[in-house]
Amino acid sequence: MSPTYRGSGLSMEGDRLLSLAVDVAAKRSLQGVLQTIVRGLASQPGVALVRIWLQSLGDICDACFLRAECRDRTQCFHLVASGGTPVSSPDQDWSFLQGYFRRIPMNAFKVGQVGGTGTAMLIKDVASEREHIARPEWVRRGGRAARGVQVVAIARDI
Repeated sequence: MSPTYRGSGLSMEGDRLLSLAVDVAAKRSLQGVLQTIVRGLASQPGVALVRIWLQSLGDICDACFLRAECRDRTQCFHLVASGGTPVSSPDQDWSFLQGYFRRIPMNAFKVGQVGGTGTAMLIKDVASEREHIARPEWVRRGGRAARGVQVVAIARDI
């Protein structure tokens, strides 16, 4: 899971977290659970973007935007839920699952590194750590250059 924070407060209020947990518990499908988590986290103050990838078999390698970055085409991370609140483009839909980052190769970029190693990553100053950002122009365009990015691996298997 990958929340991108707009503010410096990286915590979630207890009441909101409890409400989100209740909403998640009411869902009956994996996709419903994942979308509820994304919407709940993305609606929090200071959160711009939340995405969830799950590790699965390489399935679209020949058409993948990131195939040149992929060393092992047997498994990758599949984008299964996405949502957020664009700061500079409020009309943009960040729930689209078929874009450039629909698959992330194992150990590539921040998501692949966190997913591949199981170690969370917190980037406090995105501008100074460009090697972890696949699209630094997106960060600049969105005015997020001084914002933080937190990438968390929750589970390998669901």
